Amino acid sequence: MTDQAHPGNDEALRASQEAIDEAKAAATEAGEADKRAAAEQDLPLESGSAAADGPAPAA
Repeated sequence: MTDQAHPGNDEALRASQEAIDEAKAAATEAGEADKRAAAEQDLPLESGSAAADGPAPAA
């Protein structure tokens, strides 16, 4: 057996990596759009927790 890859594998790998890079760029762009929209509306970004109406009660 040899360690040489099939010539078509390079093209498939390149196409796959390009698709991954495009998806990452789209996700980054969507996140930046959310940040801009929140800044324009002067809203806090969602951090996974419910928004508080005021300070937390004293313990």
